Amino acid sequence: MEKFKYFFNKLVRNYIFKIIFTLILGIGLLMLLRYVAFKEKAEIFAWCDSLFITFGVLFGIGILSLLSCFGAFDLIGYSFANIFSVIINKDKKKYVDAIDYRDKRVEKNRKTRWSFFVYLGISLLFLIAALAIYIYIRYTYNY
Repeated sequence: MEKFKYFFNKLVRNYIFKIIFTLILGIGLLMLLRYVAFKEKAEIFAWCDSLFITFGVLFGIGILSLLSCFGAFDLIGYSFANIFSVIINKDKKKYVDAIDYRDKRVEKNRKTRWSFFVYLGISLLFLIAALAIYIYIRYTYNY
């Protein structure tokens, strides 16, 4: 029972917020593309193109999040953390070296290990919608 409570609290705190944020980001990008970038296209074609581009952006964020979980960007993060800590604290580094940064980052990566599934899962919803509209266009308009 304790493990269930821990898992549920972790799920509610971390992933529900990420799901809501990703949905808002995806829908916002979809509407921006549809009504700004593709306003001159026919209605159904504009929705299809907007959904495919939204899928690509969210899928790309998911892949970058996956790479970040494995520590691919730790050296870049260490560089920026030291730059900002020196600018703010004047001659006082936050981390001793890159290995110290990586060791502290490992804990955070363990806590957010599976967060990339949120981005990939929601991007697949946009892909399914885009493919459904594409199939509709293909068989309705013989395009």
